Amino acid sequence: MIYMNNIEFIQEALRLYEKYPTRYQLGTFFNKKTRDGKWLCDCTGLIKAILWKYPEHGVYKNNGIPDQNDIMMFNESIEKGTIKSIPEIPGLIVWQKGHVGIYLGSGKVLESTQKVWSNGEGNGLVMSQFNDSKDKMYRGTWTHWFKYRNIDYGMKEEKMKDNYQKINYNGISVHVSYFGKQENREYRGSVVGLKDKAQRSIYMEDTVLEKEGWKSGFNVNGTLFYTYEGLVYSEGILKVGGIVYQDWDTEFDELPCIAFDYSGNMIIERQADIKVKLHQYYGVITSAFGVLKNGVAYGRPSKHTSQYDSISGRTLIGKNKSNQIMAASFSGVTGKSGLKGNQLVGLAQYLGMVDCVCMDGGGSVYFSNDGAIKINTSRAVHNDIIFYYREKQEIVLPNNPDPHQTSGMVICTGNKKLNIREQPVNGKVVVTVGKDEFVEVIDFLDGLKSDGYQWAKVKWKDTIGYSQIDTAYTTLKEKSELL
Repeated sequence: MIYMNNIEFIQEALRLYEKYPTRYQLGTFFNKKTRDGKWLCDCTGLIKAILWKYPEHGVYKNNGIPDQNDIMMFNESIEKGTIKSIPEIPGLIVWQKGHVGIYLGSGKVLESTQKVWSNGEGNGLVMSQFNDSKDKMYRGTWTHWFKYRNIDYGMKEEKMKDNYQKINYNGISVHVSYFGKQENREYRGSVVGLKDKAQRSIYMEDTVLEKEGWKSGFNVNGTLFYTYEGLVYSEGILKVGGIVYQDWDTEFDELPCIAFDYSGNMIIERQADIKVKLHQYYGVITSAFGVLKNGVAYGRPSKHTSQYDSISGRTLIGKNKSNQIMAASFSGVTGKSGLKGNQLVGLAQYLGMVDCVCMDGGGSVYFSNDGAIKINTSRAVHNDIIFYYREKQEIVLPNNPDPHQTSGMVICTGNKKLNIREQPVNGKVVVTVGKDEFVEVIDFLDGLKSDGYQWAKVKWKDTIGYSQIDTAYTTLKEKSELL
């Protein structure tokens, strides 16, 4: 699990160094004190204290960070080298057999050590130096450096895996799913629900996607809703499976919306901004309030203030800085247990989110991962958000295709003309293309239907729209042809 980036790691290390008096003791990590009030910590304990949030909010091993000694950390590192080859990257770990320290840059190291220098400093957290042998805090015994696997130094996204974790945050059990970056999978987000009724989340599904082989990665409860004259309404926009159920609730225009385009990509924008291009989206849902935008906390919302100010169970949806989709849910009884709206900022940052919104909460909380239900309060809801995945499918092309060049795109027609599907799955028919006519393919959209058809943006004469194309007679353009 990537817990924080290297800069955040350094900042927290320096905070501990500046705030707390320490003394070295093997096997400790800011979890014990001496009689005179000094915190005890060994060399690897400094790293563990940062990642486990000691001493203030200790969550020993519950957040997925393993309890490792220096050799285990070194052996499982994602990249390493000899100390002479150390790059100038703050947050690297320097190593010698039996001891580690945190590299600060310019040869400086923050370490917890029992060593005492000639100036009397030592036996606790100290800043040492390995470049300048004349420095009063010189230590020349480091042999290697490495990138610790739980720190983000700019890891390649293709190494990221979908995963689920249950963590402890300030005494609350939080269920967290990470989806959307595993290279052998493709993904689609969807809003599901009923037009004017409510039902339990356990029965919510996108039947169109599931018939095409998509599997539920995570499923969480959706928006706030209310009833009027026996009918159920969402507070804000609701678009399900390409059909607009409601878009007239303008009083929530400043709240952030979650939208999924027809390729399944997730966008988070103001309701007012989503509304003007509502036709572009497969599913849209308005949140209860925003938590983070580009890493910055939203202010107190003008709507749903009672929901924001009350303590309650919650459901969060967002992205981390690698653009990985995240969902987090925890149970609570409104007014009795859970977190307040302003407390969600700390949780979202703790989880590594940079964009995040809060959906419904309290009795409406539902969370399932890979079909396994983790939270189910059994309350009927108006809608859910489901993030689907499936293994990437190969496109099989015919032998000896007959290419037809159109605007830098390659269209392989074989012995037939470009075969446009007659009945689109979603939307309405704008034009019908004659069987002896060609259309220009502007761009292929991500994803392939199980029946062999793929969505593409196309142009016929002066009309531009979206259609499904029989991939048995088409091939994707190379990236170089996008120019």
